[in-house]
Amino acid sequence: MLPALARRHARQRRRVSSLVDCCVRVIIAHIDGLGAVGDVPPDLMLPILRACTAEQLLALEELNEVRVCAAVRVLRVLCR
Repeated sequence: MLPALARRHARQRRRVSSLVDCCVRVIIAHIDGLGAVGDVPPDLMLPILRACTAEQLLALEELNEVRVCAAVRVLRVLCR
């Protein structure tokens, strides 16, 4: 059996998030400050859009008509 320190270290190694996951969490935490998203792929936007309120989605859609609209359509399909 592994010593307690080695077991704790093994658990910590499994919990390391990817840089993308870390960035998505930061964006979600500060979603009200999100403006134009540029050419962010819809698959990266989906977790962010799922965390938005209706008002936040509307604001994002107004700022990013083409990109967010495409991702919102994907969300609608996923919600069915």
